[in-house]
Amino acid sequence: MTPREQAAFAAGIQAARQAAMTAAVTIEVRDDARELRQQAAAAALHGLAAGLKVAFLDPPPAPDAVPAIMAPIEADPAHPFVPSPALAMLDDPAARPESY
Repeated sequence: MTPREQAAFAAGIQAARQAAMTAAVTIEVRDDARELRQQAAAAALHGLAAGLKVAFLDPPPAPDAVPAIMAPIEADPAHPFVPSPALAMLDDPAARPESY
């Protein structure tokens, strides 16, 4: 995308977030805001706004963040990786029980 398209996309996402937050606040100030259905709707709208921010507006995490975090754990001899029998069943169909 061109910088102009990126800016327009970000503005659209921000507008959608603001609309979701406005709708959530509108539901929260209604007379029946204590009803479960209204609370669920407001929570869903808050979640939508937060999800849009994380998915589209926040910078992506560093691509090597997880391997860097896991490297000391993998190197620690006190915590060896022991595969579970359930994982073996996924890899080897012969290891699966009849009822699987």
